[in-house]
Amino acid sequence: MAIRSCLMLQITIYLTPDKMGCNCNKHNPIIRQLDLQQELIEQNISEPAFWSGRIRRELSKKTLAPIENDAVKQTYNWLVSTIRKGGSLPVTVQLLKELNGRITGDGDFRVKGVKVGKFSNLMHSSRVPHLVEHQINHYSNLEDPTLFDLQKLHVDLLLIHPFSDGNGRTVRMFASALALNLGYKSSLFVAFEQHFDHDPPAYNRLFNELRSSKIDKQCVALKLLRAVYENTKYIAWFRLKYRSLQQQGLNEIEISQKLHSIVDKNLSFEQQKQLNYQLRRTLSEEDESHEFSHNQQLC
Repeated sequence: MAIRSCLMLQITIYLTPDKMGCNCNKHNPIIRQLDLQQELIEQNISEPAFWSGRIRRELSKKTLAPIENDAVKQTYNWLVSTIRKGGSLPVTVQLLKELNGRITGDGDFRVKGVKVGKFSNLMHSSRVPHLVEHQINHYSNLEDPTLFDLQKLHVDLLLIHPFSDGNGRTVRMFASALALNLGYKSSLFVAFEQHFDHDPPAYNRLFNELRSSKIDKQCVALKLLRAVYENTKYIAWFRLKYRSLQQQGLNEIEISQKLHSIVDKNLSFEQQKQLNYQLRRTLSEEDESHEFSHNQQLC
């Protein structure tokens, strides 16, 4: 009962505006809330889910050839398949390079300067190998890494900009690999490529503000962490409401009627659209997980 009461308290916070700013000491409450959201969302998902939906550039209207879009989705599914087959995803420089190779066809660190928008004063190419290895080793040596630690590595690698092309796609895919290692299964958590679906340009704005010294790295990592939370909060809230109504002994028809009323009362039209999207994704992943488990039993 104490856990359920805590969940109730936390979920009521989910629907309030973000007043956290960039205080990096605030990441622990989000981590705890994400733990609760994971329990609610992944309760019926036994295996990591494959890719679903579009990639960030498709949503932001930036042009990528279909083969480039497919490369992102296929690389994500390769990570999931590796975990499903009982394999592991080593947190190494080699994995980062392999992901870039799968996404862009290259896979080697850049050997000259690179420009990102109006910013050209990026890390000198001669420093890239050492700095990438240093940052990845630092993460690997953490005793109990969290999503916040993962997001800090995400920021550091993207600032280094180690490749000639596909840095954002590669680093976000590397973050997905790390999230799979942490035990996350739903693509709502793991598909970092989609965490800014509600506002795709916001991701670039964050890093432009960082490169302009308007905000610091801790602030960006916190906002990236917040994006995971935003991408999963409505379905978690809905699942908790459903669980509460079940505990009251209501039948499915009564639960459905009450849920419709609760959703209409508490969520705006746009929030209901996000809830429906997150709900469809979760139900599809549950069906996929059940089918995979059934096939494994047959084998």
